[in-house]
Amino acid sequence: MGAESAPDGLLMGGSSFETVLAHAAGEGLLREVRSSLVASAGLARKREIGQAVRALAGGYFPLDWPPCFGEDAAAIPHGDGYLLLAADGIRQDLLTDPFWAGYCSVLVNVNDVVGTGGRPLAMVNVVSGADAGRREELLSGVAFGSRHFGVPMIGGHLHPEGTEESVAVAIVGTARSLVSSFAARPGDELVVAVDTQGSWHGAFPHWDSTSQRSPEELQAQLSVLPRLCEGGRVLAGKDISNPGLLGTLLMLLESSGVGAVVDLERVPAPPGVPLVSWLEAYPGLGFVLAVSPDRSGEVIEAFSAAGMAAAVAGGFTAGSVLAARCAGSESPLWDHSITPVTGVATTMETF
Repeated sequence: MGAESAPDGLLMGGSSFETVLAHAAGEGLLREVRSSLVASAGLARKREIGQAVRALAGGYFPLDWPPCFGEDAAAIPHGDGYLLLAADGIRQDLLTDPFWAGYCSVLVNVNDVVGTGGRPLAMVNVVSGADAGRREELLSGVAFGSRHFGVPMIGGHLHPEGTEESVAVAIVGTARSLVSSFAARPGDELVVAVDTQGSWHGAFPHWDSTSQRSPEELQAQLSVLPRLCEGGRVLAGKDISNPGLLGTLLMLLESSGVGAVVDLERVPAPPGVPLVSWLEAYPGLGFVLAVSPDRSGEVIEAFSAAGMAAAVAGGFTAGSVLAARCAGSESPLWDHSITPVTGVATTMETF
């Protein structure tokens, strides 16, 4: 039915009936996205970080550079660049699949170093668990991750009598320049870069792109952001982690003291994957980046050349509100000045 012949009541403001339906669907999707973000377990876990940082404020800081709480990796000035340090412990629910938990303990640390603009150098681990068989399976996952990403595991500590299984890995890397969580500015464009090739891993909200890539393909992908950072093309961003794309973006907004509008229809996503599920996912490799508009094209081209999907999916704004846009509708999702995500940014002011 054309617009000229549409019955009364099917037109609004000159829009076709199809446009009205799309607008309504967009509003429904925005409500679903907001509900998912508010209920995010991955994001809820981040709310305890501020309290931990406040407790650490009483520590020993005889440094001529500030602590790096809130960054994906801590950066220590060294020579004409930086040493990067990061550590991650794996959640208990992932240990139902010991091999995958071990693999992920490497994956998340590598991503933290790369997300800060660096190159991984070496790792150590801490493993606990009394069941020798499960422990071996877990460490086999660690070993596979080490080989697959090309980062040596050079030491660690074992608690063989541990009554509760756990694995944590710490990593050191190097960087010439830094991608910071505190450097996004109003007017920057939001570039989302992610490897959309892959598949879901079991019952976890994990999009596994990395284990299915060859080591050579992985190295090509992992080298993109450090090169862009060294060339001054990307200075702010984070790797997408457990809070999902929007939750990770919220952490970047809070640290930088800005807001953003995300165009959901422009977010790179795998074909056939529901958008809400994708926004909640931990992708194998993905970044939310703040990029000057005159640099976005170069950044997208660099990621695309390495087999990753990348696009301008919104922009950074003044204020503290994360909003989303879809099918002509726009809605606020979160105001980090009212509901802090981690509370780290305000805590850092006391150091």
